[in-house]
Amino acid sequence: MGVPETIRHLAASGEEELLLRQIAEKAGRCARQNVPQWTRFLTAREQGLAEALMPLLGDPARIWCGGEGAERRVLYFPADWQTLPVPGEDLPVGYVRCRYAAEYGSVTHRDLLGSLMGLGISRDSVGDLYLSEGQADAAVLRELVPFVCAQLQSAGRVHLAVEEIRESDVRRPEEKVELRRDTVASLRLDSVVSSAFGMAREKAAALIRAGRVQLNGLECLKPDRPVEAGAVLTARGFGKAVLREAGAVSRKGRICVVLARYL
Repeated sequence: MGVPETIRHLAASGEEELLLRQIAEKAGRCARQNVPQWTRFLTAREQGLAEALMPLLGDPARIWCGGEGAERRVLYFPADWQTLPVPGEDLPVGYVRCRYAAEYGSVTHRDLLGSLMGLGISRDSVGDLYLSEGQADAAVLRELVPFVCAQLQSAGRVHLAVEEIRESDVRRPEEKVELRRDTVASLRLDSVVSSAFGMAREKAAALIRAGRVQLNGLECLKPDRPVEAGAVLTARGFGKAVLREAGAVSRKGRICVVLARYL
């Protein structure tokens, strides 16, 4: 199956098909012209679609920008003259911090997004938002950082003082995860889902066939689909987990896995 056919097979809408075509064009342009290329912020599903397309594009070198564990990320194709890892300031994602006086109110995700949209910024130009008392950190396309710092003055009724920060300074809320060490007979999707969410393998297989399980943001209906380390699993009604490690074999011939389940 060629690239156009694969894109039509993967995409569930005209918008997704257009996005995948644009990603293929960016990867090709990077290879032909040897200049970096990047996308806007992609959702988890869009990231999964992009990764599913990569083998047909020759598995080009790529970097996911936006922060470890971020839900929305930018796909970056580096030129071959760039030294890996590419320094953060050369990547297309920047960060801003919005400070405010907590005693005069609070800022919600909706408030901050609404204010950014009110400046004419599209949703796919903004990544994850991290809120804490008295401040909100946001990932945005780097080209927009000066504009946001100069123009974003309030969110809701709360006045903001906005400044650029480095990725290392972003204050991300501590995520509550439960680490689970287990062994599975194989790295089939139903086996890994069974271990991740503490259910019988038969139940995991039934959830998968019912379309209630996503693998790396994409619905997967095949219980025997192989799963690799780093895979993100989402089971509707049960939550999200990540296969952190896999590969070592126990004395009984089972595969040792480490799973992180988000609480």
